[in-house]
Amino acid sequence: MCGIGGVVGRLFGTEAEAVGSRMAAALGHRGPDRQSVDLLPEQMGLLAHTRLRVIDLSESADQPLWSDDRQIALVFNGEIYNFQELRNELADRGHVFRTRSDTEVILRVYEQGGRAALTRLDGMFAFALYDSRERRLLLMRDRVGKKPLVYTVLPGGGIAFASEIKALAAVPGFVVQPDFRRLPELLTYGYVATPNSFVEGVKRVEPGHQLIWTEGRIESVRYWSLPQAGLPPLTTSFQEAATLVRDSIGQAVKRRMVADVPMGAFLSGGVDSSVVVAEMVRASASPVRTFAAGFPDDSSFDETPMARAVAKQLGLDHRELSVRVSPTEVLERLLWHHDEPYGDSSAVALYSLSKLTREHVTVVLSGDGGDELFGGYSRFLGGLWVGRFPALVTSVLDRALRAVPPLSGYKNPVELARRFTEHGQRPADEQLLAWNAYFMGSHLGSLLKPDILQNAESFDPWSVMTPQAGLLSDAKAQGSDRLDQILRHNFQTYLLDDLLVKADRSTMAFGLEARSPFLDTALVELAFRLPSSFKIRGTVQKWILKKAYEDMFPKRFLYRKKHGFGVPVSTWWRSAEGYTLLQDLLLSPNAVCHQVLKSRTLARLVQEHRAKVRDHGQRLFLLLQLEMWLRNKPAVVTQAS
Repeated sequence: MCGIGGVVGRLFGTEAEAVGSRMAAALGHRGPDRQSVDLLPEQMGLLAHTRLRVIDLSESADQPLWSDDRQIALVFNGEIYNFQELRNELADRGHVFRTRSDTEVILRVYEQGGRAALTRLDGMFAFALYDSRERRLLLMRDRVGKKPLVYTVLPGGGIAFASEIKALAAVPGFVVQPDFRRLPELLTYGYVATPNSFVEGVKRVEPGHQLIWTEGRIESVRYWSLPQAGLPPLTTSFQEAATLVRDSIGQAVKRRMVADVPMGAFLSGGVDSSVVVAEMVRASASPVRTFAAGFPDDSSFDETPMARAVAKQLGLDHRELSVRVSPTEVLERLLWHHDEPYGDSSAVALYSLSKLTREHVTVVLSGDGGDELFGGYSRFLGGLWVGRFPALVTSVLDRALRAVPPLSGYKNPVELARRFTEHGQRPADEQLLAWNAYFMGSHLGSLLKPDILQNAESFDPWSVMTPQAGLLSDAKAQGSDRLDQILRHNFQTYLLDDLLVKADRSTMAFGLEARSPFLDTALVELAFRLPSSFKIRGTVQKWILKKAYEDMFPKRFLYRKKHGFGVPVSTWWRSAEGYTLLQDLLLSPNAVCHQVLKSRTLARLVQEHRAKVRDHGQRLFLLLQLEMWLRNKPAVVTQAS
């Protein structure tokens, strides 16, 4: 795993190498083993790279990597899982390899078959390839979006790109500024959806796309998408499908166990990570190293007992981290790594776990993606039921829930249920989206200052949900059933712009490479061809995955209630330290966010939370991240950790 950056089509003269060095320095955490900068022919720009050595640890595999005639240059971040197969094919065609790396395979594939041949690459990756013969830059991102790649168009038509936005800030003329047009979306979902970002002028290369820059012209070409919605599902029995699922997971795990450095796995004790570790045990001749995190001060967040039980059953080399995090210590560092405000507080736990894990291994496998493929989130069940109750029923339920004191713990059921019931008058798709939203509808309208909105008088806060609701309606129009609509939407939004961003930033903060077997291309394509009835049966979620592993794990383990992975933010903001942080940032007369948010609403949210009238813990986390980012964005290229 690595960090990449570069500028093409912009002349810097003698300053070029210094610009590249600053870009590489900003990405040093992603590749602690080496930083390199090369200038492109004809003063067309530069490529920067920071390397984390995982496969072929020799200096010959350092990047940028050039073709033999030095007409083509490549910087690459990620892993190509079918590189050995492609390498053998190319060798049969006469290609001579200088390294054992998968990076060189990308270069040779392009030399052999051009841009179209690169669509054969299978893995997690983001790379930039410059062909001086065509004066063309190619940016390419993996099918799911596991590895990040951002870019900005420079004055005069040049382009700058990088793994993270902070590297763009090293380019003269680029200034980090908020794009307040995206603020309603950020406050609704806790992220800004791809291809946009919260930084003015910065876009993300979309997953499954190639972005081609040719002397100022930009074209984005899709090369992969999910299996078409509405196609007939696989005509196979449930048992045959369960066997296919298990075989596919086993193959995906094996493909991700190739490395020249120590390897382990995150183990939460949940079904997904336990399945991954079980397959690692089957494929490994030595004990698998695993790592778990928990919060001993709050049992509802402590996953170590479950992980410990799985470790004992499978004979793992297991380590645990007891997380006692001070929010004032970790939030600034995490925000620096994320580059943008974000709402997912579980990044704190993953960041802390990654720090421990990196002391022992360089590569980890994770269970990310299992819930997305097989229907594991409770909101998926809610999404199947929402809309079936008359508005009068939901109104009565909402009044009843308002009388129940808010519970503490991970995503407490009262607060989650209210997200459905208090919006019972809205269309079913909007009710579904509200389940995972921070602010929506009237709550969003009462928070935003109208002068930052275009057409403020006619602004409908529910309109923020229109693009994501459109994904649901598009899948429905193509013939998808309700669960398939929900899974497709979640795969293209929450997985891409929340979970995968969190996973990349939290692990790469320490130069730790995380691999996700559940997001293997073949497994993803198989899962989206399975009937929905194989995924959720009654109230049993991930049914086919659990049945596939019944011979390996006890039923009481497979079918217990989902635990989740998070941190006790609600408790934080009621503590003396947390409340001081809220006062110093959100409630301060000098708060920058008061320029765009109503201070009276912010004060009410804090008061309601501390009085336990409502649980606003996650919302306050997002708002704090926004305020901290607005205060510190000029120093975005200054290392915070």
